Amino acid sequence: MVTLLGLGPLLQLQRPQDDERIKMGQLFKAYYPVSSYELERTSAFYELSLDQLRRKMISLERGMEKIFNKYLDEQPDLMVKEEIYPGESIWTVGDLNTQLKERGALGFVASLGIQHLQEQEAVERLKSIIKNGALSTMERFRANMSTLGQSSTTDITHGSCTEVFSRVLTKANMADYDITSGVHVLFDLSIANRVSYAWLGDNYGSKAGWEYRERKSFQDLLDHNPKLDYNEHMSKKRVQPEKLRFVLSKSLKEALIEALSKDGLIEEREGKKHIKVSNELIPADEMLLENRGSLNLEMF
Repeated sequence: MVTLLGLGPLLQLQRPQDDERIKMGQLFKAYYPVSSYELERTSAFYELSLDQLRRKMISLERGMEKIFNKYLDEQPDLMVKEEIYPGESIWTVGDLNTQLKERGALGFVASLGIQHLQEQEAVERLKSIIKNGALSTMERFRANMSTLGQSSTTDITHGSCTEVFSRVLTKANMADYDITSGVHVLFDLSIANRVSYAWLGDNYGSKAGWEYRERKSFQDLLDHNPKLDYNEHMSKKRVQPEKLRFVLSKSLKEALIEALSKDGLIEEREGKKHIKVSNELIPADEMLLENRGSLNLEMF
């Protein structure tokens, strides 16, 4: 996949101070996205020293003093670099998922929309996701994949073709999500640690209008809308396969396991089938969940 995408080795090494600047920017964006949006579009964000930038962010939002103390001074291990591709990493805020869970969030879900496909074609589509992860429209185009998403062209015009789309599931809205047909992908709640964004409604992940400039943090969004009846969530570029679970029919599950086995991606451990995903072995029954007509808390 890395070769297909043309990533290869890193083109240049990043200076430590640049990396620290990006880390501070992620924290600012996670808690104060409006002020972050404005500051990142000024020369000050790039030209101030790190100490000056820290003071600048605090002057814009007083709450950042406490946040910087927590994540940069007292608990720096909460800031974790996560590889979204081999050789390409982003800073994550390691306890955002915990904060969202405390507000009732469970994870994320997306419908693959492959119920119209023949079984073999559906199996091939699922195999691709298990091998490569869930890819944004732009990443699929870069990899010369002909598979379109449900709104790929519109995503491009709305500036969101770099995002992987899903919906936020909460304890309050889980029962309303219909999984009676098709294949559905569950995303681990930890993908929110990347500092993603969400909308109340279907806005095609838009980054083009004033709404993106004035968006709320994910935490604030849940505080003011605990059920999130209708929403969309965007995560940049790619979601790694080990963060995915699939809800599918029993027959499709069996066909997929057989196909993965032929590709050498199934390994037996203690009498149970495991799927080779990245550098992990995940029990097949944990990654491939049989559709029993509704979602339940045990899936998360």
